[in-house]
Amino acid sequence: MKIALGIFILAALIAFTSVPVSGAKAVNTLKRTGCCFSFRENKPHFEITTYYYTSDRCFIKAVVLIAKNGRKICVRKDAPWIDKYIKN
Repeated sequence: MKIALGIFILAALIAFTSVPVSGAKAVNTLKRTGCCFSFRENKPHFEITTYYYTSDRCFIKAVVLIAKNGRKICVRKDAPWIDKYIKN
């Protein structure tokens, strides 16, 4: 019985302290931590006005692209197309 209660408590703690990983929640996490937790895999087909790199304290190094409408898009820093894309 004690083991089951312990497992239940551990599962509840994990569920309530997990980092969001997709959609609008990921953008909110970006605002709070400055780090990206979900990433775009392909080149965006809309105009990017500027970009910045995430902090060195982030677990995954990323580039944050800012679209003309203000939307922020996270891309892994090692994506094969990102260097050419931000130089243009």
